[in-house]
Amino acid sequence: MTQKAKTTKKGTARKKLIAGFGSMLSRMMKRIAGLCGIILSAMRKRPAVVCGMVLSAIGILLLVIVLVPGNIGKLGQWVQERFLTVVFGKASVLAGVYCLGLGLVLLAARKRMRFFAALTCLFIPALVFADVFFSTTQPAPGSVEVTHSVYIGYVLRIGLMYTGLAALSLGLLFCGIILFIPQSVLGFVRRRLRTWRDKKALSRQASDHGKPITGVAQDQPKEFADHAGTSPAALLEETPSSKAESRLLNLKLYDREFVKIPTGLFQEHVAFNTTLPPGTRRQEIIDAFAAVNVEVDIGDVRRGPSFEQYEIIPGQAVKVAQIRSCVDDVSLRIKQKVNISKRTSSSLSIEVPLAERQTVPCGFLLEDTADDNMEIPIAVGVGASFAPFSVDLVELPHLLIAGTTGSGKSIFLKTLIASIMYHLTPNEARLVLVDPKRVEFGIFSSSLFCACDIITDFEKVAPVFDALVAEMEERYELLERAGASSIRQYNTRVKPQSRRPYVIAVVDEFADLLMQKVEGFEEAMIRLAQKARACGIHLVLATQRPSADVIKGLLKTNVPGRIAMSVSSRADSRIILDMAGAENLTGKGDLICVCPAFREGIRLQGAYITNPEIKRIIAAKS
Repeated sequence: MTQKAKTTKKGTARKKLIAGFGSMLSRMMKRIAGLCGIILSAMRKRPAVVCGMVLSAIGILLLVIVLVPGNIGKLGQWVQERFLTVVFGKASVLAGVYCLGLGLVLLAARKRMRFFAALTCLFIPALVFADVFFSTTQPAPGSVEVTHSVYIGYVLRIGLMYTGLAALSLGLLFCGIILFIPQSVLGFVRRRLRTWRDKKALSRQASDHGKPITGVAQDQPKEFADHAGTSPAALLEETPSSKAESRLLNLKLYDREFVKIPTGLFQEHVAFNTTLPPGTRRQEIIDAFAAVNVEVDIGDVRRGPSFEQYEIIPGQAVKVAQIRSCVDDVSLRIKQKVNISKRTSSSLSIEVPLAERQTVPCGFLLEDTADDNMEIPIAVGVGASFAPFSVDLVELPHLLIAGTTGSGKSIFLKTLIASIMYHLTPNEARLVLVDPKRVEFGIFSSSLFCACDIITDFEKVAPVFDALVAEMEERYELLERAGASSIRQYNTRVKPQSRRPYVIAVVDEFADLLMQKVEGFEEAMIRLAQKARACGIHLVLATQRPSADVIKGLLKTNVPGRIAMSVSSRADSRIILDMAGAENLTGKGDLICVCPAFREGIRLQGAYITNPEIKRIIAAKS
């Protein structure tokens, strides 16, 4: 082999080596980039989990450096000598424990902020106590030299002096312990303290009247404790309610009479034109279906205040799926957003909006439902043929409302609250109103129906819902002792002054509360949705963002009552109603209601209520 051939062969081998090295480096960079992409994606989707893993790893590393020195190499030795020993001294293990604890909280705890605060509250006193415990005094010429073993604890001690530091450390230690104790244990302690306090009050009351009390069970409510040993029937007939009410919720009955159903409030707003001729677009609809090769005929026609409902009679060999798939084509040809729904279990109908819609006066609905045998009547709207429609909130038993801006959701909520105030008295129902927007429910602030002030601050939501959960548990104890299965049955067995009112919590824009991650709100809301029906506590939740991350499966399962107003997409309609149709609504109170009587949904036009009308109702029930 010539010298030239040898040189060429070496050059080729060198090129292959360089190419192989470049290919390997390229694959490695791609894998690193892919790994970085996965990490960044995970940080965007679940930042708490990623931070928890990082903090846990740091905590384990610090513990290994402190507990097994010399095994991490020069890096571990440098971290121990330059950081841990300088800052934490002989209490270096606390740094690893703190980081590991924070990481585990982010990974496993549900109430992260609470345990974050608990760990921090315990960490600071631990540093101070460690500095005091490990500090030593060494005699020096002419003075006493103090060696501080935990520098950060020494800094805190110098900055706050001994008295302030002792008070701060003990306070933080107490707060940390309280935050670590589970809510169930705290609730048990609170109930025991309340029982003990009530028992002491009964003893003082009896001693004042010269009648000693004996044999009172510790876990009996006050209204049953005075009559221990009597029969349940006599107990329910004779016992007045004297149980202390929650400080956050005013559920105490008023000692006065109220007008049940006021009259003469809507004299000028009780009727509108119901004689307009229906069926003006019959042939146009038939031609629109024929243009897409679907043969249909039109049967019965009904006209409402904002839409007409045409019964569809399919032709030979025409399937329901064919009719439903023509919604967009028919809408395009008649230049209106139409909706196809089940009129009955055996017939379909197409709903066409009217060019000139009528406003439904609130008085028309409220006075129509005044004589209905419902516990909590809710005037929903007017359907086809101008037929008023209302539902009983007790039968729902909770209600979920969704609609975009301009769909009429806020007006509907005001109508719902006004309907409760119109049909019931403050001794029969109380309201808890949550208004994150601060401008919707202010008009109701002077009403006697409000169990608390209008809640506009996120920080006040969780305590009120915790109070609702506590009220629910107390009511279940009452039902158990009274042998009743519902609050309605309980109220029929006791004297009027011992009855418990219905509590309706109306939450506007509850998606904002979930996005702000208000601690304890979601758990309390789901607990109330699952259990609160029998004890007379009902939820009305409204949002303009009906997305899957807001209306979750567990919430949907426990809130069967749905009202959808105009939404932006078919996906949003399926989330709120489990079917399409809400995307074709026209707004301004146009809605679809799903309730036990109409599982397939019924289209209605909601009423319009003004602030003067609301003030009249409030004045009539004051």
